[in-house]
Amino acid sequence: MRSRRKLKRDIDVGTAELIVDVAEQIIEDKGIEGFRLQDIADAIGIQFPSLYTHFKGKKEILSSIIDRAIKTLAQDFIDTDGDSPVALLKKGVNRQVIYFASNIAQVRLLLLDFTTVEGLPEFNRVAGKPGTLEQEGGTLRPMILRLEKILRDGQQQGLFKATDATVFFHTMLGTILVRLALTRPFPNAKSDPKAFGKLVTAMQNQIEDLAIAAVKRGI
Repeated sequence: MRSRRKLKRDIDVGTAELIVDVAEQIIEDKGIEGFRLQDIADAIGIQFPSLYTHFKGKKEILSSIIDRAIKTLAQDFIDTDGDSPVALLKKGVNRQVIYFASNIAQVRLLLLDFTTVEGLPEFNRVAGKPGTLEQEGGTLRPMILRLEKILRDGQQQGLFKATDATVFFHTMLGTILVRLALTRPFPNAKSDPKAFGKLVTAMQNQIEDLAIAAVKRGI
């Protein structure tokens, strides 16, 4: 993944956030191919040209959606309770499952980026060149350093084998995204909270098991 760049334009946060929210819902309902700016304007109840007051166009809106995912991932693996390495890993992957299960549009965009040579242009716009997000100065670097400490502590306690933090992060994130993308139809958290909760809990248990098995084996 890549180091984040700030969007070039100052925008009205309230309306801009609403536009991005609606765009995410459209992508969740219709897919990336079905995403149209006119649908956003109709849903919000504004004139189509008004969208350009806040964004240059479709690509900038997609970049803002991806930026949300990057900011969220940057907050992973924070130890606030003095938990064990095992508990911290479980909390980290569980947080990713619940977040991305609640934001399917981001799942679709991230998977498209992963499968695009040189990365998705909309991703590159906010994140830079492939492979730099986790490097020195990258948005995800502090998170990777926290993860490295967790893995190192687990190894010192005899719980884990030597594991590369970046490889672990990519493996778990990729697994979560693919599992969510392949779950169809995906229950909506608002319209069917019971089914959503059941699916997320089952997936969290599965991802927890995979994560702990990976660090016990070493990757």
